[in-house]
Amino acid sequence: MKPSFSEVITAETFESFRKGTQTESLGVPLTFATRFRQSEFSLLDDLKIDLRQLLHSEQTYFYHEPIRVGDLVEIDTQVTDNKTKAGMQFVTLETSLRVHGVKKITSQSKMVIRQTGEMKK
Repeated sequence: MKPSFSEVITAETFESFRKGTQTESLGVPLTFATRFRQSEFSLLDDLKIDLRQLLHSEQTYFYHEPIRVGDLVEIDTQVTDNKTKAGMQFVTLETSLRVHGVKKITSQSKMVIRQTGEMKK
């Protein structure tokens, strides 16, 4: 299950993110990929994860190539790790941002979910 979204990057996309995060750099802010987490939330919703039971524990970004104004970014998310220990699930979601099939950014979200039921892959 991989929710997919796409979005064209505009100069306003970068500027809006810079203002929202109070980033003064004129380049692409290092946390810019955070803006594309809608597929993560869609996947969590599809898996019926109660967000009140979720603790976001770590976020990592891997920049492979720059994203530029005019790029049509394709975004998809998948579960890459899912372990249960001591009544909690430790889950890693990986979100890929691609332009014309070329991976530009990979984002990993690690979270802990207090179990109230079993998550499906």
